[in-house]
Amino acid sequence: SKDSLYNYFSFLIETYFFFVISQYGHKVGGSKIFLIDSGLARQTSNSPDLGKCFENLILIDLLRQGEQPTYWKGAEGEIDFVTNKSLIQVTIELSEANKMREELPLQSAKVGNRKYEHKLITLDSYVSNNAP
Repeated sequence: SKDSLYNYFSFLIETYFFFVISQYGHKVGGSKIFLIDSGLARQTSNSPDLGKCFENLILIDLLRQGEQPTYWKGAEGEIDFVTNKSLIQVTIELSEANKMREELPLQSAKVGNRKYEHKLITLDSYVSNNAP
């Protein structure tokens, strides 16, 4: 039944199997679901999406920092994470093919009335900023 499905899903969220982030400014609906164990996600897919795995990594990093991220979606596209201070786009690499898709939402987003730091995180920038 639908109630059983909701109960199972709630259990998986409570055990940190999944993590759900909501759309900025929406109380109901518009959620994104992340499988916290990216290793499991890669094993259960025939062709794992490295971009989604990297987005999972950034989400886990934000959660470890005590953030409670949401995401933003508008006519210009989507911003992967909105935190108290930052609008964050995540991509494996920035190329001519995806540059507009990644940068346009950051440039044109109207997220509340405050000023946000704009961050575009690539795999290279993440590794160089988080190296031991």
